[in-house]
Amino acid sequence: MLGRIIVFTFLLSVPAFAADECQPTVIAPDIIRNLTSVSERMDIECPNQVDVPELCQFVAENLSESNPSQGTRFKYQSRIYRAACVNPQQDSAAVIQAKVQNFWNRYHDSLVCNVPHSIVRNGNILKLAIDSSSSEFINDSVRRWKVNLNHVDSDNKTVLDFIDEERTKSVGTPRHATLNSYFNIFRTNGAKFKREI
Repeated sequence: MLGRIIVFTFLLSVPAFAADECQPTVIAPDIIRNLTSVSERMDIECPNQVDVPELCQFVAENLSESNPSQGTRFKYQSRIYRAACVNPQQDSAAVIQAKVQNFWNRYHDSLVCNVPHSIVRNGNILKLAIDSSSSEFINDSVRRWKVNLNHVDSDNKTVLDFIDEERTKSVGTPRHATLNSYFNIFRTNGAKFKREI
């Protein structure tokens, strides 16, 4: 913090020159306050890791928050927002999307789930959401946050490959209609088969 004080004191005492006019310009105190605020925020590691087994469980069970707030009806939302440094009361939809995408891109390889009673083993969290019919998480991930849908997992399949296989197995069952719906949601939002990547 001492280093910041010295830098900001220096900025206050030395005039800055605008590029288009060679006249000295003194940096206003409100700009210094903004610089301090940005500097303090940069001290926080963002995005940061999340407890993956816990997050997987929240997605699989579609658990609601006991004290929901604006933008966080479900426990998975709270955990992802905390890890992505999202403030749902202050951040715009575009900022939330960018922060969650940044988190997702950084930690996607570690968002691997092994939840009891799920057919998904060492698969990404989107496959777990499909298997668990976690429609809210699917909607958030695909439509609201627009995360990368085309990651190829260790099973050499994308989420679209997984959905397609599961819906083929489910022909003639009530689950088939749900899987068709998921397939269409993913496909219309840019999901690809592995062979298309």
